[in-house]
Amino acid sequence: MNIAATVFTVYYALNLLQKKVTISRWSRFLLYLGILLPVGDYLLRFILGEIWFQNEGLIFHSLTYQALFWFVAALLNWVYGRDIKKSRKLLLPLVGLLLYAGFSIFSMENLSFLAPFSSVSFGLGWVSPGFVFSTVVFAAIWVALLGSDLSETILSILALFTLIIFIAYSGFSYHRINRDLTTMIPDAGVVSITPVNHQQTMWQVTKRHRGKYYHTEFHFIQGQQGEVAEHPALADFDVSQMALLDPIIRGIYWKAFRNPVIQVDIQNESMQITVSELLPLIEPIWVKRIQLRKNKSGQTVLFEIDYGTLF
Repeated sequence: MNIAATVFTVYYALNLLQKKVTISRWSRFLLYLGILLPVGDYLLRFILGEIWFQNEGLIFHSLTYQALFWFVAALLNWVYGRDIKKSRKLLLPLVGLLLYAGFSIFSMENLSFLAPFSSVSFGLGWVSPGFVFSTVVFAAIWVALLGSDLSETILSILALFTLIIFIAYSGFSYHRINRDLTTMIPDAGVVSITPVNHQQTMWQVTKRHRGKYYHTEFHFIQGQQGEVAEHPALADFDVSQMALLDPIIRGIYWKAFRNPVIQVDIQNESMQITVSELLPLIEPIWVKRIQLRKNKSGQTVLFEIDYGTLF
């Protein structure tokens, strides 16, 4: 989901580098192609009706798969053309994917880039997926570049400086809130710290303890805002636990949502399970609700996904 922000960042960085280094259009195209590769996984998930948020079976995000493909492409190009410079350029998509992976470290997505050898993911969790605020700023500066005589160098520096400040400020806010959490709800583990608005001046803090969620909002300067609200994580503890024995439901519950709430209804020997997000998110695309119905033999006869968007 951080593709647009990564493309803009590389674009402004190349604007600065081209003053010292000549970068051909073909090289730029291959670099941007690598950044755009993850789109393939999103398209596949939509076509297959699967949930990419579970981060399993990713092909276009995988540095392993992509490295194998582009190294083979570069080798074949060298065998047939014997031009080492042209062959090396075919590795630029891999560089673009690496830049995207590095950019995503600051995000809350926690994507796995090492499939199929490892499902390990890492993310600092400072910025909401999509870098929406930075992307809007980048787009505004890009329009200014097209429609005015302002210095390309100065605007590119401004764009990159804005990004650095936004990431640093988000990281500072995140860790300040995390440090102050023990005074809010002692003895409860942190479930998530997520921004409420795209400027990330307000944050939603959610903790889970003994089958309940405790959540409140924090301002990045003023601290906690309002009282702590409670919400059950499981509508019926015993029935919900029984439903979570199913590996499919358990995978959806833990991997497709940040703060899942499960409700189970049993009627006429069939089980209807609804898993939903506790609070709305501000991500470009997120799973709002998943409904499943299983018959008495355990077969899934209904599977529906409702997605949320930025607003």
